[in-house]
Amino acid sequence: MGLLGLSQLEHLDLSMNNLNGSIPPEMGKLSNLQFLSLASNQLTGEIPAKGLLSLSQLEHLDLSMNNLNESIPPEIGKLSNLQSLSLAYNQLTGEIPAKGLLSLSQLEHLDLSMNKLNGNIPLEIGKLSNLQSFKNKLNGSIPPEIGKLSNLQSLSLYYNQLTGEIPPKGLLGLSQLKELDLRENQLNGSIPPEMGKLSNLQFLSLASNQLTGGIPAKGLSGLTQLEHLDLSNNYLNGSIPSQIYNLTKLKYLYLSNNSLSGTLSSEIGNLTKLKLLTLDDNNLRGLMPSEIGKLSNLHALSLAYNGLTGEIPSSLQWLSRQKELGFLDLRDNKLSGSIPPWLGDLSIPYLFLVGNRLTGVLPPSLFAQTLSIIDLSRNELEGELPKNIGNASSLNALILSNNNFNGSLPESVSNLSSLRILDLSNNFFSGELPLYLEELASLNILSLSSNSFGGSIPASLSTLQNLFLLDLSSNQLTGEIPSELGNLPYFLQFHQKNFSPLFLIEYYFVYMTVDWKGNEIQVKYKKTFVVLDLSNNQLSGQIPSTLGNLTGLKSLNLSFNGLTGKIPTSLGELKHMEILSLAHNMLSGEIPQSFVKLGELTTLELSNNNLVGRIPMGGQMSSMANLDSYANNSGLCGIQIQVECERAEASLGFHDDEEEDETWFSWEAILLGPKGTKPVRELSSNNNKFISARFDKEDRISPVKLLYTRISTWRLESFLITELIESKRQEMEIGELPYLRREIGNLTKLEDLELHHNKLSGLIPSEIGKLSNLRSLALAENGLTGEMPSTLSNLAELKSLFLDDNFLTGFVPLGLFELKKQEILDIGHNQLSWNDGAVITPRNLFIYLSLKSCGIAGEIPRWLSGQKELQYLDLTDNKLSGSIPPWLADLGIQLLFLAGNMLTGVLPPSLFASQTLYLIDLSRNALEGELPKNIGNASSLDALLLRNNNFHGSLPKSVSNLSSLLILDLSNNLFSGDILPAFNAAPFILSLSDDHFSSIPMSMLIASLHSLNVLDLSDNDMTGELPLCLAEFTNLEILSLRDNSIGGLIPASLLTLQNLFLLDLRSNQLTGEIPSEIGNLPYFKFHQNNISPIKMEKNIAFEMASLIMIFEWKGNKIDVKYKKSFVVLDLSNNQLSGQIPSTLGNLKGLKSLNLTFNGLTGKIPTSLGEIKHVESLSLAHNMLSGEIPQSFVNLWDVR
Repeated sequence: MGLLGLSQLEHLDLSMNNLNGSIPPEMGKLSNLQFLSLASNQLTGEIPAKGLLSLSQLEHLDLSMNNLNESIPPEIGKLSNLQSLSLAYNQLTGEIPAKGLLSLSQLEHLDLSMNKLNGNIPLEIGKLSNLQSFKNKLNGSIPPEIGKLSNLQSLSLYYNQLTGEIPPKGLLGLSQLKELDLRENQLNGSIPPEMGKLSNLQFLSLASNQLTGGIPAKGLSGLTQLEHLDLSNNYLNGSIPSQIYNLTKLKYLYLSNNSLSGTLSSEIGNLTKLKLLTLDDNNLRGLMPSEIGKLSNLHALSLAYNGLTGEIPSSLQWLSRQKELGFLDLRDNKLSGSIPPWLGDLSIPYLFLVGNRLTGVLPPSLFAQTLSIIDLSRNELEGELPKNIGNASSLNALILSNNNFNGSLPESVSNLSSLRILDLSNNFFSGELPLYLEELASLNILSLSSNSFGGSIPASLSTLQNLFLLDLSSNQLTGEIPSELGNLPYFLQFHQKNFSPLFLIEYYFVYMTVDWKGNEIQVKYKKTFVVLDLSNNQLSGQIPSTLGNLTGLKSLNLSFNGLTGKIPTSLGELKHMEILSLAHNMLSGEIPQSFVKLGELTTLELSNNNLVGRIPMGGQMSSMANLDSYANNSGLCGIQIQVECERAEASLGFHDDEEEDETWFSWEAILLGPKGTKPVRELSSNNNKFISARFDKEDRISPVKLLYTRISTWRLESFLITELIESKRQEMEIGELPYLRREIGNLTKLEDLELHHNKLSGLIPSEIGKLSNLRSLALAENGLTGEMPSTLSNLAELKSLFLDDNFLTGFVPLGLFELKKQEILDIGHNQLSWNDGAVITPRNLFIYLSLKSCGIAGEIPRWLSGQKELQYLDLTDNKLSGSIPPWLADLGIQLLFLAGNMLTGVLPPSLFASQTLYLIDLSRNALEGELPKNIGNASSLDALLLRNNNFHGSLPKSVSNLSSLLILDLSNNLFSGDILPAFNAAPFILSLSDDHFSSIPMSMLIASLHSLNVLDLSDNDMTGELPLCLAEFTNLEILSLRDNSIGGLIPASLLTLQNLFLLDLRSNQLTGEIPSEIGNLPYFKFHQNNISPIKMEKNIAFEMASLIMIFEWKGNKIDVKYKKSFVVLDLSNNQLSGQIPSTLGNLKGLKSLNLTFNGLTGKIPTSLGEIKHVESLSLAHNMLSGEIPQSFVNLWDVR
């Protein structure tokens, strides 16, 4: 290196030169160097201690933006004249060398950001005026001694793992501080009022921590120089203090994603320099203050996800003259009135008013040239679309779903040449589908579902080059499916790359729920998910064979039509199809044998046709064993439906019950006719399928259609079928219609109404309050929207109400707590809000109460203390704070769910004095301290779930007295020490992952843990070798010891466990070869489908504690609930050597095999090609040689 001869060189800048390799130690010969920058190159290796660190005259050293690794050498302290040091944007690991840095007495600027450093923040680092160490893995608390850095002007520690509270004393010494950035850590406690002493502060970000309490009024009043304030994504509550409106230099104010309440003050108008204001996702109420119109410099305004009411204030019209305004988001409030015409004059590209109560017609002025996205979905807008809609030439997305629009589509829609998303679903549009839709050449998504469009499907839709989702379902389309749809350009090829979706696609599609191998998962839409949905129309004729050309198709739904003929063999060419539904047609013939080639199929629906013959076996078809998928095809047979082909002729019949003198009849397709029937005692519907009816013996059944005009002749006592009250037509069949009609109020004798787990949408009609005899109302697990009608409080006879798992909004009606006879109330998992100021005095005694995800803030409501009959209480996923009150233990509760809140403090000992509690779930809170010593007194406890809190210390000895314990989950806490040597119980699940346990006295545990099904000790501090006695846990089904420091060999005896179906030993220090005995793991050798999860004698809480595996599927990270059909072997990231044993090929039941990041050698065994049902196979980062075995072509299911 020629530079090394320049011994008098003082300034050397080689930044941005694409240099590679390591830093030469000889650079230390440049003894007079004062400035050295090697930034922005591709240098690798370690920082040479004997080279650079001998440059005693160096004042400025910049090695940032390279690929340097290893730790920071302590010898860096020899650079005694160093004033500025930047090692940012590398791959440095280990702790910050405190002793080395302490010697740098002249250091003013230190930047260690964007590395992989861990450990605590070292104390007293010279004369630093600028300390930046963000995006590392620093942990521990912020030391109060940081206040000694009196010259510090910038402190940036964001994106670390810092915990504890912000030290008030540490802040007092930082009088020169101008920038404080602590976002994206795990800091808790309240914001210290001493923050107000930092009078020079201009930038303050505490976002994305776990801060609680209110915004300190006194703490803000002294920050008069503040320009940027970000407190978003915490758990702050209370109102916005008035002092915040005195910070007149503020340009950026982020308070979103907290639990702030109260109204938005008119003083907001004082902040005239504001450029960005985000208050979204809080509990703000009341009107939008007109003074917002004074914010003349505003670039972005977001007030979404609150409870703001009233009309959009006219004072905001001033914003139409604000040319810098780029973003306005008022979605999901309770704004009413019409859309003001001046909104069309704004310069914003995006207009989000979704999820309000806006009425009236669309103003023509809205369709200006500047708007890129218009989302007005989920309102009460009506009328026809303006004829000038085509003027919005820049429009990329028009989303008007779930309103009351009607009429036909204006012809000017064809001018929207930039349109990529058109969603008009769930309205009342009518007429034929216009031919000019073919002119929307940029269209990616066309959703016109749930309208009243008629006529035939235009063949010209097949010319849309970029279309990857076409949804015309639930209309009145007729005629045949055009064969030209088989030429849809984007559908013709498989799009394998998981490239990121565009912004507007990301906005439109959040998640789709699909059923994957019996597990419900949510998959984010990407352009790789290509969908064609023509279901629930009046289409006729045959399925065009040309649809088999659409090899990129992921989901095809043609169900609920009048299609006839055979299923085309060509559909078997859709090898990447995941969802195929042809149910409820009149298809005949056999299921094509070509379906065995559908290697990615996860959902198949063929029920209610006229199909015959044997169901094909092979590929994914072998696992399509859901009986409902084939129901009401009387001629089908096969293993999947447990019908032997020689006995395929089976018919439905009656079953007499002598004791009850009644007849039960079960069916899914035959309809019950009103003619000739007397009182129907009970009708049952589940998942939009007609299940059963109960009626007197003399009643008759005829397979005819229900006549809507004669519903009044039915004398219903128990009504459990949606469709009797839904018909828009005089004639209808079961399973056609998606919402409740107001006529339900005519069924005044009704005592039980059970419509749960269907696909109902729309509002709950207020007429439901007329059902004065109703005792039970179950509308759970549907898609109902809007507010709960206040008329529910009229149901004086009501004992049980289930409205959970819908999309209901608005406040929880207080009248629900005044029904004297009500014993059961479940309104959880909606989008409801809680009136924090309301006084609730229930007139009833609940037995079962579930208010999960209802937005309840503050302390656990005191009125619950009077509920002495309460057995089940679920307040999961609210915003509860404060400590757990001792009086909860006095209520006699059996199942207590308080997970996912902001509860703090220690566990009250009284909780474990209860003899009635079977389950306690306090997961995902901020509880702390040690477990009470009397925990063992809770002798009835079956399940104790405390994961994701801040508990510490060792486990009390009395835990061993929990004689009924089945589930113990203490994961993701700060527990330490040895795990208890003995349990008097025989638990099924023991999860102690992500703690600091150091050892397992395994041999002492065997006697008490003989029934253990799940043992999860992953991510602890365990060392030593795998104990041989693990083989004595004969009932073990899941064993996870990942992310520890366990060494030694894998004991062959471990591989004899008869019931083991998941073995996870990844990220340890295991050595030696993989034992050949691994091929004898009993459960791994058999391929089984849809086996139930782990069974326990007491099945109280396994669903709450089921292990969840994070799994990457087609580029999407998904959570999969473990079932025995998901067989996993993971030995990755160890130090294993030798060859891969050929005996692994015996493990025919294996679904996932991961041997990556080891030192395996030799060839890949041909026998691995025999694991035909493996879905994930990873052998990367080894030293394998030879060819990839030809036998891998047999791996049909591999992803």
